[in-house]
Amino acid sequence: MRIPGALAPMVGLALFTVQAASAQVGNRCSERMTMELRSPASGVSLLDVYAQAGSLEIEGEAGLSEILVDAILCASSPDRMEGLDVTLDRDGSAAVLEAVIPERNGGWGSGYSLIHLVVRVPRGMAARVADGSGELRIEGVGPLDLGDGSGEIVLRDIQGDLTVDDGSGEIEIVGVEGSVRLDDGSGAVRISRVRGSVTLEDGSGQVAIEDVTGDVIVTDKGSGQIDVRNVGGDLRVKGTRRERIRYDAVRGTVDLPPARRRGRG
Repeated sequence: MRIPGALAPMVGLALFTVQAASAQVGNRCSERMTMELRSPASGVSLLDVYAQAGSLEIEGEAGLSEILVDAILCASSPDRMEGLDVTLDRDGSAAVLEAVIPERNGGWGSGYSLIHLVVRVPRGMAARVADGSGELRIEGVGPLDLGDGSGEIVLRDIQGDLTVDDGSGEIEIVGVEGSVRLDDGSGAVRISRVRGSVTLEDGSGQVAIEDVTGDVIVTDKGSGQIDVRNVGGDLRVKGTRRERIRYDAVRGTVDLPPARRRGRG
């Protein structure tokens, strides 16, 4: 395993204390190794995460003065464990966390390599996350910029603006102290309790948006129903049929696509 020299004193290998991540992984790993990394949070204003296949959980915790990472490295065979690593480095005011899975290693099937991460940071720390696949949950961080390939996403109690670019999988967003911008490929979307505006581009899947203090703007919508309620600003929707849109308690202007003429496709 590769351990960055600056962090070597702070890293412990083969520590079987990663209970939260172990509960997620269960007995699916034929080969397993655990890692625990920690780094002082003093002077750090951004958590920069590069994750690949595997689950990811990030939680902001009040009063925490460190960045703490619990990791489970999981593979179908010893040869697929080779090259798996997790690093935590400092780049100026950013803490950079990277899960390393060599390109030769694949996902589930005849063989697999996965890295499951549980990360704790001071509450309200800004985060930028690039995630490959697997379940993802982020709670209690500051402004968040998230790019995700596939898998279920749960985002709660975000202390600032939220930007999400997602490929596929269900998305739940609850409690954002800022505006939300979401570009989603497919999967159900649920957004609630936003102290700002919501801008959405969505390919397919049901969309439910409620309790938004600003505007709700849907710039493009493929297939699927849109339900919107309790909006303090305007509601503007493009790129779908009017018949697929239901709304209630919108205080501003409502601008929807024209209704489909009877007998037309």
